[in-house]
Amino acid sequence: MLKTIPLVSVLIVNYNGKEFIAECLDSVLQTDYPKFEIVLVDNGSTDQSVYYITKQYEEALRSKKIRLIQSQTNLYFTGGSNLAAKYARGEKLIFLNNDTVVTSTWIKELILCTKNKQKYLIQPKILLYSKKNSIDNVGGRYIFPGFGFGIARGEQDRGQYDQTREIDFANGTCFMIDKSFFWRVGGFDESYDFFYEDVDLNLKAERLGAKSFCCGKSIIYHKNSLTIKNNISDQMQKFYARTNRLKTVNKNFSGLNKKIRFILLLIFFQIVELYDNLLITKDFFPNIPALTYIFTLKKILSDCRTVLDIGCGASSPLRLIPATRKIGIDADKKALETAKKNKTHDAYYLGNVKNISTMFKPKQFDACAVLDVIEHLSKTDGYKLIKDMEKIARKRIVIFTPNGFLSQDNPTNPFAVHRSGWTAEEMVKLGFHVIGMFGHTFLKGEGYGLRFRPKIFWGIVSEFTHYFFTRLHPHNAAGLLCIKELKDTD
Repeated sequence: MLKTIPLVSVLIVNYNGKEFIAECLDSVLQTDYPKFEIVLVDNGSTDQSVYYITKQYEEALRSKKIRLIQSQTNLYFTGGSNLAAKYARGEKLIFLNNDTVVTSTWIKELILCTKNKQKYLIQPKILLYSKKNSIDNVGGRYIFPGFGFGIARGEQDRGQYDQTREIDFANGTCFMIDKSFFWRVGGFDESYDFFYEDVDLNLKAERLGAKSFCCGKSIIYHKNSLTIKNNISDQMQKFYARTNRLKTVNKNFSGLNKKIRFILLLIFFQIVELYDNLLITKDFFPNIPALTYIFTLKKILSDCRTVLDIGCGASSPLRLIPATRKIGIDADKKALETAKKNKTHDAYYLGNVKNISTMFKPKQFDACAVLDVIEHLSKTDGYKLIKDMEKIARKRIVIFTPNGFLSQDNPTNPFAVHRSGWTAEEMVKLGFHVIGMFGHTFLKGEGYGLRFRPKIFWGIVSEFTHYFFTRLHPHNAAGLLCIKELKDTD
């Protein structure tokens, strides 16, 4: 038995979870533990979750058994969890997904399992809600070169994992950590939207001497990532998982160990792309550096609430970039209709990109992006477009273009013809910071595709040139990502 009973804060992040949040909250409220609170962060839900919660749990909110924190924007799991932790009064924090159902003794067992432990992350045994004798996971295993997976997933629960076991990482579905240690670790890295944020947190904690455990006598049930499944596609889930594997290696390892891990992951991605045809970015870029391209774009636009996507086309890369409001403009009516169907932006304008200065107000957007567009204009029109973007953007303008003139004719679509070429040296003179993309220009042909065979070999060579050379030496790169910071005069 415990001499003192610590206050536990159960932290739940909700985004459009109206259909399943009640069962989670009801089960937590029935917990057989004398000192706990629920801190519920709503991440800007649009399904009336907040209205439902305030009506359904009026008494629990009044008594402050539940405290509801509302975010106006979607902070994702990491940002929402950090926000909840800031409001937590307990000395111990339990992060709990909103699509779970807990048993009455789950907190008590976790507390007993942490007796005499100072630095730890500890999770319960997590079973499937739909098959209550089947295991979702009993902890995470993180293997070389950078893959995380759930231990015992799909096994029948016969009591074989009832004892407390050391694991590589505590699964983000549910785990407990001391609040002081959570902040000492630095909390969740909010650059993670989906996947591997738990691995990253555990690796950071491990460097400070912590260990991770699974308490087999504490049991919860998981409906299997309903928030993610209801809000992003399977293809996007694959994209985030692959991007964040690389990010986690990049953040947590160094030297030769990091390089070897990176190379092996890139080889794996090449094999998957070429033989299993699973890489989701193939619909607009056929090569693995698209992961770096999207990740870099996301970082560049991370502080931008409004983005104007000029010449957005039917399938803009900005559909993968979180922003409060994304506006697309294009002169191709069919492309806009496709974009509307796919809901890649929040609003659309049919119009010539040469006329944006008359269509939008000065400093109307945080950022303007022109991705694979400026090369379709003459030099004169391209320079004018840059000046126009500088007028209507507050923070920055972003341009992506091939390095130099790349011949491209299309007799059926005049918008697809290349009319100019732009070099890294030229963009630097115009005040842009330039990042090389898609490997060495010698290796790439039209559409940044590989010129040589076999593709798997030259794809790996291209990865090497991108990550270790052309990224920092853009004059040799196939593509140029150009960023210009602006001074807001408002």
